[in-house]
Amino acid sequence: MKRSIGARLTVALLLAGALAGCATLSPSPPVATPDSIAPSEPAFSDEELATWREFRTLWGLAADDPWMVQVASMPGSAHNDFEIPLTAREIDHIGQQITGSDAWITFARGYGARHRDAFAGVIMDGPTVVLLMKAPIEPFVADIAKLVPAGAPIKVRAVPFSLPELQTKADAILTDAKWFTDHKLELVDVEPGAGNVQLRYRGGNGKEADVIAGRYGRPDWLELSWWGPAPWTGARGTVVVTAKDRDGHRVADAYCVVDPVDPLITYEPGVALVTNTRGVCRLPAVPAVDVRVMVWWQEQPYTGDPAGSGRVTVPPNGKAPVTVVLAPWP
Repeated sequence: MKRSIGARLTVALLLAGALAGCATLSPSPPVATPDSIAPSEPAFSDEELATWREFRTLWGLAADDPWMVQVASMPGSAHNDFEIPLTAREIDHIGQQITGSDAWITFARGYGARHRDAFAGVIMDGPTVVLLMKAPIEPFVADIAKLVPAGAPIKVRAVPFSLPELQTKADAILTDAKWFTDHKLELVDVEPGAGNVQLRYRGGNGKEADVIAGRYGRPDWLELSWWGPAPWTGARGTVVVTAKDRDGHRVADAYCVVDPVDPLITYEPGVALVTNTRGVCRLPAVPAVDVRVMVWWQEQPYTGDPAGSGRVTVPPNGKAPVTVVLAPWP
C-alpha cells in the first residue's frame, strides 16, 4: 500500500506524539530450490525518485539521485515508519527534529482546543509544525503571529472543514458498513485525518477505490487506503520446514516464514517461529495454496533477503514437508 507524502508526514507527527514446535517429517521430503535469483542493480521509477526527493527536501536530507538510489539499494532501507529508503543516521536526524518540535506541537494543539469550531488538526511539513484551521484563516495567522516569536517553526494552513465537521462525515460513512459487507469488503475504520476523512478498507484487490469514492460522490475530503486482502477463509494445512546448511547439517534457531505466492491471500501466524534443536520449524494453519518458504539465520538481519527460500504446495488439512538449504552468513 502506497502512502502520500502527507500521510508520511502525519506519521512523523504521530511519532512525535508517541515519544512518549516439533514435528515428525515424512520420509524423503523434497528439497526446496530458490524460487528467485538475486536481482541485479535495482531500478527505480521517476515517480519513486520524485517522492523520495520531496520527502528528503522537507527534512533537509541529501536528495540527489545517485545517493537516493544508493540508499534504496541497501536491504531493508525502506523498512521504517515513513516507507522511504533512509539510512539509520537519516532516521535519527528526522527523529531529532521531531523531538525538537514537541513544544510547538503542544502549543498548536492547545490553540486548536480553544478554537474547536475551526480547528482541523496538526501535522508536520518537514520540521515545521502546521496548524490546520478552517478557512478563512487570516484572523488565526494574525493571532499566531502575536503569540510566537519570529522564525518559530509553526505556520497556519487553510482547510475546508473543521474536525467536528469531518467527524460528522466519518460517522455517516460508519453507518454504511453493510454496503462494504455486501461487496465482500471490510470497513476497517473511518476517522478524521489531516483536514480530511481517512477511510481504510480490506478485501478485494485494492482497485475498489473508485467504486467506494463514487458511493459518496467522490468528495475531495475523502482519502481511501487499502489495507490488504480479506482474511483467508478457505482450507488450511501445515508447513514443516527443515533448515540445513550447505554441508547438510541441520540449523537450529533459524527464523521461518511462509508467505502465499498469491499476494491476495494472507497468512498471519501472529508469532515469530524458529527451528528447534533438530532444525525443524512447524508452521500451522497455513492457507492450502502455493506458498513461498523463507528462512533466515538467527544472526541475520530479518529485514534483508532470506538465507534460503523455496516453494511448496500446502495440502488441505495435511502437511507439506520441505527442506530449505541456507546460504552461508555472513
